[in-house]
Amino acid sequence: MRCGILGRRNEEYFVLDKLFERYLMGLEVTSKLILPLVNARDIGEELVALDLLSHGHIPYMAYQSRGAFDIIVRLDKEEIGIQVKRRRESTLYLSQEEVDKMRKIAKKLGIKPIIAFVRHIDEMKFDIKYFPLLGTKYEWNHGHQTLREAIIAKSLR
Repeated sequence: MRCGILGRRNEEYFVLDKLFERYLMGLEVTSKLILPLVNARDIGEELVALDLLSHGHIPYMAYQSRGAFDIIVRLDKEEIGIQVKRRRESTLYLSQEEVDKMRKIAKKLGIKPIIAFVRHIDEMKFDIKYFPLLGTKYEWNHGHQTLREAIIAKSLR
């Protein structure tokens, strides 16, 4: 995973990596910010990050994130905010408050919000599907195998 790189000019620090800077702007900091950002501890987030890497994308991940998005990634010229949810069930429910928060932060940052639904199928088997943020209910069978497919589906709506 990548870490943001800080520069120094005239005794002030600034973020050299603009995508990382946008990630930082979207955080709701309630205590202290830990830099650099490191790998997530949740298996769902790790699996999504590995899936994104396998498709040539570089995920930015927060350590124990508590913001609207767990991962920020650039896809072509678009920036995507991904909220990762892991469940055993085939239906994922989000609260309206959570959906509203993701929409608000996505609009503020100019990014597209996506849900990554990591399904825990059995002891050692997981699968991932991606969904455009459209509401509070997501059915496994309606998900997309890749992030790119989810972005295309959102643009067709």
